[in-house]
Amino acid sequence: MRDAGVAWLDQLGLAVAVLLALATLVAVLAVGKILSVVAALVKYYGYRLDEQGSDLRVRHGLFTRVSVTLRVPRIQVVHQLATPLHRLFRRVALQVDQAGGGGDPEAGQSGGARPLAPICTPAQAEALIARALPGMTGHQPEWQSLSSRTRHRLARLWLWCWTALTLPPGLWWLGVHGLWLPLAGVPLALIHGHLYAKYTRWALTPDLLLFHRGWLWRRLAVVPRNRIQAIRLTRSPFDRRYRMSELEVDTAGGGLGKRRVRLPYLDRRVAARLGSALYH
Repeated sequence: MRDAGVAWLDQLGLAVAVLLALATLVAVLAVGKILSVVAALVKYYGYRLDEQGSDLRVRHGLFTRVSVTLRVPRIQVVHQLATPLHRLFRRVALQVDQAGGGGDPEAGQSGGARPLAPICTPAQAEALIARALPGMTGHQPEWQSLSSRTRHRLARLWLWCWTALTLPPGLWWLGVHGLWLPLAGVPLALIHGHLYAKYTRWALTPDLLLFHRGWLWRRLAVVPRNRIQAIRLTRSPFDRRYRMSELEVDTAGGGLGKRRVRLPYLDRRVAARLGSALYH
């Protein structure tokens, strides 16, 4: 920076330099978000969802017009997403996984992933889920929580990560006083563990498996039980330590691993009973 003629930055204090770095990061994120919104407006311009017999037809696009027919019997999973920006405007986004077919590489979609409603109200989302999975959404789900040890496990995980990220630069810049930086992450770790365990839950009805996860980015997966292809229970060394298991459900439209439905942090006995119930 001195060679570039901005030697005055070298004379600023550490606090001012940190604030400048944070301001730059926020500005970059804001510009990226604005560009993503513009790209979404261009891609989903004139979005229209129509019924075509027993199927659904989607049309959208400003420059490149896209028309897709969603075969309702081939819909494997319905995904609902509510980001902080969505919740600010009381909106959600819906996407479906279809058996067979390719996704949209430009949107980062894999397998048979297709948008059902890029943006809609929660009431509209409920009606669209009922239309995409006809005859399966009549039962009121009884939500079940994760293992009671989830809060403690996530708080410890986040605290270890915070310590690994802050301790080396803290010791480099502040010396012995940098040892206090990991303590600043304790409230954040406790809050994250509490909120994740509070907002992450699952439910099983005669026709559906529902999984709601996350507190900042909230995602809901609705899986018809009769379209589940495989069930897998895994236990990592950390799972065994906390007496937990992870249940993974795969469907014909699951595509890559990131689109499979995973239920982590389940009590070991609960995961075994849930896997048996889904199998039968």
